[in-house]
Amino acid sequence: MKGKLDELALKIHLMGLGTPAIFFLESIKPLRNLTFNFSLFIAPFAEVFLKREIYEEILNFVKDEEAWDYLIKKLEDLEDGLVDGTN
Repeated sequence: MKGKLDELALKIHLMGLGTPAIFFLESIKPLRNLTFNFSLFIAPFAEVFLKREIYEEILNFVKDEEAWDYLIKKLEDLEDGLVDGTN
């Protein structure tokens, strides 16, 4: 999963949305459990727009606190220039 999170972080950074993404992720971090439960509730409707595998990956990410923190840390490193985003 870390490889996919690295790719996601890099795409967000290259679009210039690193700081807003960090702010958004940090602000809804306390609501992760509520977000996960709501996501389970809307799963039948979301699968109309997304493939089941993709939606399950999103659910796994929301549920996994370590992945959440990893993405935030990766975005922060990219924004601070600690990681080369050209790889």
